[in-house]
Amino acid sequence: MRSENPEEVKEYLKAFKRWLEKGCYPDIAESYKSVPNYTPQPCTQEGIQELIVAMEDIGNRNYVELIDRIAGIYISYLVNGSPEKEIVLEISSPINYLGLYNAKKDWIIIGNVGNYVGRFMEGGKITVDGDAELLVGCSMVGGNIEIKGNAESFVGGNMIGGEIKIRGKAGYGVGKGMIGGKITVDGDAENGVGVGMEGGRIKVGNAGDGVGEEMEGGTIIVDGKVKKWTGDGMRCGKIYIADLDPRNLSKRIYGGNIYRGLPEGMGEKPELVVKDGEVLRNKF
Repeated sequence: MRSENPEEVKEYLKAFKRWLEKGCYPDIAESYKSVPNYTPQPCTQEGIQELIVAMEDIGNRNYVELIDRIAGIYISYLVNGSPEKEIVLEISSPINYLGLYNAKKDWIIIGNVGNYVGRFMEGGKITVDGDAELLVGCSMVGGNIEIKGNAESFVGGNMIGGEIKIRGKAGYGVGKGMIGGKITVDGDAENGVGVGMEGGRIKVGNAGDGVGEEMEGGTIIVDGKVKKWTGDGMRCGKIYIADLDPRNLSKRIYGGNIYRGLPEGMGEKPELVVKDGEVLRNKF
């Protein structure tokens, strides 16, 4: 992309560099709050896109790791303050923290994103036409996130509300520690689905070891098979498994219910095989 006003973009980039040097703190919130102190700044989709291209250029030539790691904090502030409701941005490298504190905007990101997309998100929507790295929707409160590709580990970690959809597959720890909200993974998920979750709903394809480990509440739906230690340390909640092999149930289930089959709302009649933590041996 060639800017119609390259001198203006240079000034935007200078402000960003000053923020990198003086306004970027170890604390994410403080870094975000410091952004308005560094001007001039673009407020339109076109201006923000031109700045991203300029950031990526200096990153490729000098300190790409730093740009990828924290530039999303700066970009998120600009997008959140833009008068435009919908923002479409193209990125060529996976930037962290895109969509940080999003409350009202509809982001469309073309390209693979880094860690923490949609962190602390309160509303709006983020659509990623690509893959995502770690911690999609970490600690989000509301809104919607859609990743059209795959996502790495800890999707929806500690999320409180909102909805996440992963159209591909997901890594370890989907919904770890989640309190509320909804996560759907169309493909398979690795180990640790719903570890320590307290509420909300998770739906995945096949899952790995430790589904519902230390689970305190909420619902997990596995539209396929699971591996070992299902329900290990589980105290409350519900787990539905379409194709359950009883040998994969943990011997340390203290509470909650586990069903063979999908919920009635999905057109099936699930069979209760663990009731209040007790395995119903006659069901196998």
